[in-house]
Amino acid sequence: AIWYQGESNCGKGEDPRDYAHKMRALIKGWRKAFNHKNMPVYYVQLPQWRSYAWTFMREEQRKALDTPHTGMAITVDLDHANDIHPPNKITVGERLARWPLAKDYKQDIAYSGPQLKSVAFDTGKVMVSFENAHAGLITAKVQGVEIVKSDSLNVNGFELADKDGHWHAARATIKQNRVIVISERVKQPVAVRYACAPEASQGKPWNLYNKAGLPASPFCSNWKLMPYDPKMNPQ
Repeated sequence: AIWYQGESNCGKGEDPRDYAHKMRALIKGWRKAFNHKNMPVYYVQLPQWRSYAWTFMREEQRKALDTPHTGMAITVDLDHANDIHPPNKITVGERLARWPLAKDYKQDIAYSGPQLKSVAFDTGKVMVSFENAHAGLITAKVQGVEIVKSDSLNVNGFELADKDGHWHAARATIKQNRVIVISERVKQPVAVRYACAPEASQGKPWNLYNKAGLPASPFCSNWKLMPYDPKMNPQ
């Protein structure tokens, strides 16, 4: 089964932080209905859009991956003039297809973009390690339906939290399969996050990928420093 949904769970009166439970329940219900306890279910993490709640929804979708025999196609790099339904479904379909091809048809292909593995704090910097990045990390951008690699090792969209819990834009640089993050305004970082906004800043697209051309999932190393405000949800 493949599943691409979540937008309507982010509107007024909805709390996106409940979505991981709903997704797990959906999968459990389908497996019971089809009498197939390990039925594979692959779904799409929401792309960019201006809705405040989508940042939290993407994290819930990532958390639901703790359900066995599931996978998530990351699409946070896709955007088209802030369209709630980006028209590039070719890339979405190709990324979804990688999961069953690798997991169920046993093809030797990359199937996921980088996912947060661990964070190490040092004086004035943070070192971020990733799953699904063993071949290395790159920066790239979307052109039409193609992913075009960049020669730059500088990554957009990283921020560090200081000891008071305030977030600051940071410089992030790829070093093999890790990202090193620093900020002159944060001498003692306590948390790091990537792409934790409804959409990327103008002219600074979220550009972290693995060498298979699959984008990194947004993440925050400490969600307690990202309190949810229901009043920020759209009308």
